[in-house]
Amino acid sequence: MDATGNGRRPVAGELLVGGACTTAAAVFALRGLAHRSLWGDEGVSALQVIGSNERLVEGLRAEPQFGLYHVLLRGWTVFGTSDFTLRLMSVVFAVLTVPALYAVARRLYDERIAGIAAAVLALNGLLLGYAHELRPYALAAFTATLATLFLLRALDEPDRPGRWTAWVVAATFAALSHPFGGMIVVAHGIVLLVRREVVPVRAVALRMAVPALLVGAVALEMLRLGPSRLGWIPPAGPYHIAQVGYELAGSHPTAFIAYALAIAGLMAAVVRADRAARRRIAFGAGVAVCLLVVPFVLTLGVSMVQSLFVSRYFIVCVPALVLLVAAGLGQLRGRVAVVATIGVLALSLPAAISPVRSTNQDWRHAAALVHSVGAHDLVVVVPTGLTTLRYYLEENWRSDRLRSVTGSEFSSSTNEQLQPCHLQAVWLVVLDGHGAMNELRRLAGTHSPEESVSLDGLVVTRFERTPGAGAVRPPDEGCP
Repeated sequence: MDATGNGRRPVAGELLVGGACTTAAAVFALRGLAHRSLWGDEGVSALQVIGSNERLVEGLRAEPQFGLYHVLLRGWTVFGTSDFTLRLMSVVFAVLTVPALYAVARRLYDERIAGIAAAVLALNGLLLGYAHELRPYALAAFTATLATLFLLRALDEPDRPGRWTAWVVAATFAALSHPFGGMIVVAHGIVLLVRREVVPVRAVALRMAVPALLVGAVALEMLRLGPSRLGWIPPAGPYHIAQVGYELAGSHPTAFIAYALAIAGLMAAVVRADRAARRRIAFGAGVAVCLLVVPFVLTLGVSMVQSLFVSRYFIVCVPALVLLVAAGLGQLRGRVAVVATIGVLALSLPAAISPVRSTNQDWRHAAALVHSVGAHDLVVVVPTGLTTLRYYLEENWRSDRLRSVTGSEFSSSTNEQLQPCHLQAVWLVVLDGHGAMNELRRLAGTHSPEESVSLDGLVVTRFERTPGAGAVRPPDEGCP
């Protein structure tokens, strides 16, 4: 039996509500999935799972914190390796988060609040945006929510050892999905301390021994790699913290206002309620607040060394935020509750239509432009995105002729050191907002721009050898 005393199985009406919300989430998550090109980070994931086992192992070493996601994605490639098919796995995890939250809310409160929570989550702009991301964020949201569900099931029936085993397994998956999933597990630990009178501490500790070693090994590997790869994250300040809160609500002002009003209503209901009613509300709200606040507090602590305030990392907190919104709306009665819920959903709709997404970078089109390069041509990518370009060339044309730039030297894919005298044509791909002064300076005496194409987030320019620069020399000959 759950915390509300509602131990019965879902009836047809509840299944209909949950199914409708899940279907709505699927419709919004699939909308436009095939249109956008992968961006730089997505290309890293795509390239390592479509290549050899050695390439996958190298990727696991480079990003141990995302190891579970990439192993699952490698298995997903049995369905195909196009960008649409690879992204579809994230869609599945994002959509499954909706019924998972429904089950959490139903166990903490009742089916009415559960239905509201599922409907609000189905329109959340952050979850829907990262349903399109070929990265582990949707997986992290799902595993964190599933682990919370298994925790509540174990607390409801603490004498059933299988319930604790299920929670430990789910919590392990959450921690391995993303480091912020591990923060959700820390929040679970606080909940267990609050309910320690029903927790079989020894049994739980024994079950956690092996998973703790596994998660610890991943954490040590992350520490070995160091924080240098996170240098792009700006120092944490009030603006960045507020921006995370804003994007959790979908990065749209109407959705943010709707969430804020609903949570304010929950706070007012707690203040006005009598002792019995307050007790009914308190545990569910306390769990949600813990799941929402603990990652923020831990991130503030870590940010004293290295800032981690990136909105997509906090996607694991979205279900908890939505749960508070639903609990606030659930305190209303009758037509007021119906009107308020419809209002929140209406205000959330713009965020669902235009969800939070990462940078637009049209590497798909860029790859098409450079596909026909000759044997002595070079593709220079400034400053990042080479893996995404390589993914599209390999996926669409099985091309292995991509050449890149390494350090200050032009290098081919076979590590040949090339100079401008070795090149007939050069493609220069530059991300918006970045210069390529060193590359332009090196080409100035021998090459001139022939065509330039502006794409989403990219500028692609083709340089041809000028007539006065002389004949192209073989790569094994030096330049004058």
